[in-house]
Amino acid sequence: MNDNNGNYEDIKKLKDLLDAGAITQDEFNQQKAKLLNETGNNRSQSTTNTYQPIPIKPKKKKGCLFVILGVVIIAIIIAMISSQNNNKGDAPSNSPDSSSSLSQSQSQSPSPNLKDDSFKDGTYLVNKDIKSGLYRCKITDTTLKMGYVERASDVTMGIEDILANIVLTGDGYVTIKDTDVAVKFQGVSVSPVDLATLVPDLKKELSDGMYLVGYDIKPGTYKVEITDTATQMGYVERLSDASMDFTNVIANDIFQGQGYVKILDGDFAIRVQGAKLTLQD
Repeated sequence: MNDNNGNYEDIKKLKDLLDAGAITQDEFNQQKAKLLNETGNNRSQSTTNTYQPIPIKPKKKKGCLFVILGVVIIAIIIAMISSQNNNKGDAPSNSPDSSSSLSQSQSQSPSPNLKDDSFKDGTYLVNKDIKSGLYRCKITDTTLKMGYVERASDVTMGIEDILANIVLTGDGYVTIKDTDVAVKFQGVSVSPVDLATLVPDLKKELSDGMYLVGYDIKPGTYKVEITDTATQMGYVERLSDASMDFTNVIANDIFQGQGYVKILDGDFAIRVQGAKLTLQD
């Protein structure tokens, strides 16, 4: 499982370095693009197609600046690991059966105090704090313009507990399953969606984000144009669900220039990163 949460946190730290004047805007853009591309590449490698890693075009820079940036990034990673370990150390001890008991209680005994309104940053227990189902995710991090969503099988904070996760570069959706134990949100506002009452608002042109077929976007052939000026590449995937599982990726591609994608009636959603899609009449 790719640690997309680590990528999200690293980008936030890089933004702090940019604001402090420790790195330039070009260096920030390159490092951010590299971290996002790691996410896209890991998703593409899990499908039937094979794609080459997205290259980052090097620029001439002073050697000492690379050394400083490398040391800072290493320090960030060490601090994050240390913080995670400290949090684990502060947590109360549980009996060996506590994890399985928690998982069973969440899936079998829904709480009567479940909320139907929106959810902000945080971790929520499924069937206790939040219901299972389809949710709309709106980006609230105006600095990075990204968000992080994670489905988990437990709350031990171990990477092995992550069922699925994603870094969103635009508004999107997530399907929370009844068997999930918890979900985690960062940089997003999440609200429930009822497809039975959802009024379609079909767009002929769209950019970064996830879109429901038949509600946000209609089936058809779309022209793909690159908008990511840092890598000059874009990513598009067709989905059978919004649960973020690799198995839900019907097909995907990394575009290195202009292209086209055909969205079918049976597709549930489409996700776009670093590109603009325009419906061809």
